[in-house]
Amino acid sequence: MKTLRMVAPGAPLMMQEVETPRPGPDQVLVRIRAAGICHSDAHYRAGVSAMGRLPLTLGHEIAGTIETLGPGVTELRAGERVALHYLQSCGHCGPCARGEESWCDSGAMLGHHIDGGFAEFVLVPARNAIPLPEAIPFEVGAILMCSTATALHALRRSRLAPGETVAVFGAGGLGAEPVQGGDGAAERIRSLTGRGVDVAVELVGVGQTMEQSVEALAPRGRAVIAGIGARALTLDPYRDLVGREIEVMGCNDHTLGEVRELIRLVADGRVDLSSAITARLPLEAAAINGALDQLAAFQAGVRAVVVFPGAS
Repeated sequence: MKTLRMVAPGAPLMMQEVETPRPGPDQVLVRIRAAGICHSDAHYRAGVSAMGRLPLTLGHEIAGTIETLGPGVTELRAGERVALHYLQSCGHCGPCARGEESWCDSGAMLGHHIDGGFAEFVLVPARNAIPLPEAIPFEVGAILMCSTATALHALRRSRLAPGETVAVFGAGGLGAEPVQGGDGAAERIRSLTGRGVDVAVELVGVGQTMEQSVEALAPRGRAVIAGIGARALTLDPYRDLVGREIEVMGCNDHTLGEVRELIRLVADGRVDLSSAITARLPLEAAAINGALDQLAAFQAGVRAVVVFPGAS
């Protein structure tokens, strides 16, 4: 099968032919119909985060159809539409038993530690394949598996309550470009609200916006940092934390339960992602490397999905 693989940190992804895997017990082989291109993929390609053994197929936002069932799989059927939860976990350790599989003792992420979705097929545990209703296009199902689910998890982490105010720093590539020179954002928010916001969610991974998300908070406000960045976060202990009893918390991944909940919300029409995708690309090295270059440069309007023939 064709795959687009990371061969070395900082190098462009390369197209390679590899043997199509066969599912073992409790596994399924999925024919990929759509794979989102996430800002995290640009970080992985750049070598910012530790990877699995290279070469490795990137892509962790995946939707497709069941191609082959492994022994013991009874809850799915060949041809069924599915979206794939990207975190493979054991299902029985302490964190998994609590529904916190992000902290699984043996967890591994598709497209980061094990081969992912920039390929024609991918092998996953059956429990990671979530039925995708016909009403949800494959490309929407793909982006639900990371960016949308992580945003939901960030709001859950923030304990956002009815009647509270929230500020979002960086709505993807579109919000990131003006942020680069956007001094005074926290002051503007505080002037509009009179006291700051109860919750700030940072989705860019830029040191400046991380600090602004804290500065924009009202007393006892909560800042959730979901963006991935390399620069240290600098805070004044009294002004930014102690004096206003501010909370700053990280947001990492999301849970299988949250992914299932999101699929229901989209299927019911309560979440609309029809305008979220800005480009649909083929499985070609030049196209995907170009999209990753744009994401790495925080260029506006970048939310691309690799769409395969037959996707609908």
